[in-house]
Amino acid sequence: MATAAANVGDTAKRPADERPDQPYPDIDVRGEKRTAPTARQLRAARELDGAGVRWGRFGTPRLVSPQGKGALTAASDADPGTVALNHVRDHADLYGLSAAELSALEVVKSYRTKHNGLRHVFIGQADPSGVPVNGGRLSVAVDKHGRIVTVAGSLVPEVPGAHTSDAARLDRKAAIDRAAASVGTVDPSGTVTAARVTFPLAGDGARPAWRTTLTAGNGHVYDTVVDAGNGEILLRNDLTHNEGPQGRVFTGQNPNAGGAAVVPFAGLGRSWVDGRVTTGNNAEVSQNLDGGEALGYQPQTPAAGDPAYQHFNYTFTDAFRTSGGTDLTTDRDPVVTQAFYL
Repeated sequence: MATAAANVGDTAKRPADERPDQPYPDIDVRGEKRTAPTARQLRAARELDGAGVRWGRFGTPRLVSPQGKGALTAASDADPGTVALNHVRDHADLYGLSAAELSALEVVKSYRTKHNGLRHVFIGQADPSGVPVNGGRLSVAVDKHGRIVTVAGSLVPEVPGAHTSDAARLDRKAAIDRAAASVGTVDPSGTVTAARVTFPLAGDGARPAWRTTLTAGNGHVYDTVVDAGNGEILLRNDLTHNEGPQGRVFTGQNPNAGGAAVVPFAGLGRSWVDGRVTTGNNAEVSQNLDGGEALGYQPQTPAAGDPAYQHFNYTFTDAFRTSGGTDLTTDRDPVVTQAFYL
């Protein structure tokens, strides 16, 4: 950090590491550091009616899901965005945010998945000065009856306003140069983006930063967060490995051992998937309710050319168990995908 701070004025034209044909590793300066939920939050979680809570890095829920019933909330005719925001604000003790932080939350994106009618509402968080909090976002799944099915993501309590003239000395161009140099690139090709963010440090305040995306000389796309004060790389994720076939699956022994994650459906340099359905070089998986040997129902992604081609990213709601064993179709996409992964 001392070296980076001393060279803040340098636009970092020299690549930090010359490996033009190799991917660069992901970086997170926070490591495994976490903040524990407070006693008040834990009490609020226990008081939730028929819901399970898994905690994230910042001591706030990263997943709230129904346990023993089909949804977290009752049916509603309200706009899905309003339903989502009201849920978070009605459970202030659970999420650990102040009244001011709750009132600053807003819906930043919303879309509906046709196959199951779920509306996915994304709630964004900003610091007191209005700068987005990096990673401060919730994804709320609202079904066609206006009921919340799951809440995933993280919010960050007590984030200070980090962007001041003294703290944020790097401008947009200098931040892009730093991000490019960290992946061995002088002049990144294609589209380059950069936006101001506040980067929370899991209990140690926050840093003013720039979040950039760019294509490096090795052809990989990197999402990089650069400290706006000293140019340090705070976070870097290689997005290229997520551009191929993938699926949202549980990688542990069972769903209770950890949340689902999006993982590549490829290995040893080749894809597991032949086309748009769960058929590949090693398995052909479907749901067949009549017990016959014919191929049954398979999840189907959009056609080639669509950004979601071969992306089997479905949310598991545990509908079979919560329905008492009568609902065999709500989760068929994630269940068949899980079997294909295994």
